[in-house]
Amino acid sequence: GSQVGATVEVEFWAPDPRFLSAAANVVTVSTPDPYTFTATVAGNARTYPLLHMVGPSSGPFRMEVTAADGSGHVIYLADLAAFGNAVDVYVDCDPKNRDNAILYGNVPRHDYLYFVTGGTGSVSRLTSTNGDPDMLPYMTPGSNTIKLTNYGTGASFVFSWRDAWL
Repeated sequence: GSQVGATVEVEFWAPDPRFLSAAANVVTVSTPDPYTFTATVAGNARTYPLLHMVGPSSGPFRMEVTAADGSGHVIYLADLAAFGNAVDVYVDCDPKNRDNAILYGNVPRHDYLYFVTGGTGSVSRLTSTNGDPDMLPYMTPGSNTIKLTNYGTGASFVFSWRDAWL
């Protein structure tokens, strides 16, 4: 028998090509009023924070992230006066999780999340645009400045991120 050969080209596609650290970096804050800290990101790629809030809170909340590359993003969570003792609120800034960017008691609530542009300028609501990496705050390798402000009282916050490499 004769042999037949073929050349085949295989292309791989990864929805998230980053390698993430196994352990998360975590900062826990009792009552930010405001609370500013530095989050140092190792690796060589952009990473996205996760914010977990535990009630009660008597007012809205603001998170400002100034990334090591100088870019800045601000989000504002309105209507948090309604969130009671037993309700967890998660803000996941990773674009691959955009449909569940904010979970209020495990229910997506995009209507609670706003973006602030131009410092304290105009405010607009989140739209569910999967994959848009610039819609929510991100951090870049190096020293990132995080400012958490609770305009009410009572809530505790856990801010976490994973270092990322490409």
